[in-house]
Amino acid sequence: MDLDRRIARLRQRGGDATVSFGGAANSELAIKCTSEQSLAQAYKSVVTHYDMTTIDFDIEGDAASAPDVSARRAAAVAQLQASQKAAGHELAVWLTLPVGPDGLTATGRAVVHAMLAAHVVLAGVNALTMDYGQSVPSGQTMATLAERSLTALSSQLVSLYSGTGSNLSTDQVWQHLGATAMIGQNDTVSERFELADARELVAFARLHHLLRLSMWSLNRDQTCGPNYANVEIVSDSCSGVSQTPAQFAGIFAGFATGSPIPTTKPTSTPSTTGGSATATPAATATTAVDDPATSPYAIWNPAQAYPANTKIVWHHNVYEAKWYTQGDTPDAPVASASDTPWTLIGPVLPGDHPAPTPTLSAGTYPSWSVAKIYIGGDRVLYNGVGYQAKWWTQGDVPGIQTTTPSDTPWQQLTS
Repeated sequence: MDLDRRIARLRQRGGDATVSFGGAANSELAIKCTSEQSLAQAYKSVVTHYDMTTIDFDIEGDAASAPDVSARRAAAVAQLQASQKAAGHELAVWLTLPVGPDGLTATGRAVVHAMLAAHVVLAGVNALTMDYGQSVPSGQTMATLAERSLTALSSQLVSLYSGTGSNLSTDQVWQHLGATAMIGQNDTVSERFELADARELVAFARLHHLLRLSMWSLNRDQTCGPNYANVEIVSDSCSGVSQTPAQFAGIFAGFATGSPIPTTKPTSTPSTTGGSATATPAATATTAVDDPATSPYAIWNPAQAYPANTKIVWHHNVYEAKWYTQGDTPDAPVASASDTPWTLIGPVLPGDHPAPTPTLSAGTYPSWSVAKIYIGGDRVLYNGVGYQAKWWTQGDVPGIQTTTPSDTPWQQLTS
């Protein structure tokens, strides 16, 4: 995934990332890691590796919210937060929890209580204002439900803080709240978060000074194509409602900037950190000399042909081919991202080294023979590396570099 590199690129552009532990489909670390000390170290290893200043715990399901698991998690997080502070690094901690129209369930309240009782300093509680299911009153919009949920949650937090010795006013509690809406079609068929809901929720969040407002998810922020037959079935690549690309993001951006909430397509590219920003070209060092010894991938060669998904290094940055390309300079200025076959992944990082050539165990494929005739699709081993014939061939040594790589009958098996 090149996650380190993608985060470095995000930070180059003025953004930042947050690690979220847990989630509906995952087994949060505290479930299986039964030692508080080991659990704290596990969390810390992630925080340290990605140089995080904010972490989130998305606690969903019975296993992740069991009393012993919640207590263990809270103790470990308190330990982690204290150690980070002692080292001069503040660590903001968020809880992301499901809500209904009446706020948190008893289980959700217990998760918050465990954190507060362990003296974890919570940056806030982020309500999953989505998938209400059977509890949705007839005739209410998704925005109205979210507002009702958040209002109930604010009252619950006043009581929860008071119960652990901290007296926060209602106004103060609102500034410890966040909301995440599921744009478009929700998992529950009857629930659809429309563009009008987004505008209403942004206005509500600004009025009450919420600390955080987000959406699930950016990759869904586009209308479904004509080949997606039933938009009532949730897709992870489109919203299921009629919209322009990134229109929800443009609306949500108004929460952070205080700018007027758009009712039409945004004229700039929404950023993932709130606000809007035009796309910023990557800084290009045309005189930079790439060193193969410290490059994680091969240096781009204008004579080399690259199939889709191939990664290369050029001017101290890693690029990935979107489609078959040859001779297209990775950092050539273009008017639109669609005009280049290359996607900028991020910079070459300190400590990078060449990726090893994938090798296969002897016997995985027959060893290449100079005398044997091969046809398209045949696979062989040569010096431990796998190759597949692209067409009829005899006597052509796999892996030999040519001026025009597309002329070689062998394709290296790279994964």
